[in-house]
Amino acid sequence: MAKTALVTGGSEGIGRAFAIRLAKEGFAVTLVARNEGKLKDLVAILGRSPSYQIADLSSREGQDKVQKIIEIGNFDLLVNNAGIGTVGGFTEVSYQKQMEMFHLNCEAVVRFSYAFLKNAKSGDGLVNVSSALAFCQLHQWLCIALPKLLSHLCLSLFGMSRQSAAST
Repeated sequence: MAKTALVTGGSEGIGRAFAIRLAKEGFAVTLVARNEGKLKDLVAILGRSPSYQIADLSSREGQDKVQKIIEIGNFDLLVNNAGIGTVGGFTEVSYQKQMEMFHLNCEAVVRFSYAFLKNAKSGDGLVNVSSALAFCQLHQWLCIALPKLLSHLCLSLFGMSRQSAAST
């Protein structure tokens, strides 16, 4: 039986590269992205009948949809890759754009990681794609850096609590 993987942001960039590599390694891949046309193009390339879901992960509805898929999907690997960024000072970027970025880059990562790890088996894997910008102090990148750093810190704390629970 083939191993299974879910890749968010799977229609282009790093997510697309993950999907192609995982399919070559024999994984049954489920792709998640907003752009159905790009998803269909990738499905045609992958060939192994991958499945896909169209979802805007910056929205509650999109996150709810994918969280349910993760909870019932029994995946062997989750690649949290979806993310967006804006350039500009904090008050130069609209509040709406800030919140979309926060919901996608931070909230979705934590929600999906939690949903995956609470049912993970020994040997399952979680990959959270982030950015070195999380550690930059450039004011024009603040909008990207803060959600990435918060996501990194939340998951680091989750990992420490999971380790301590396992050692008791």
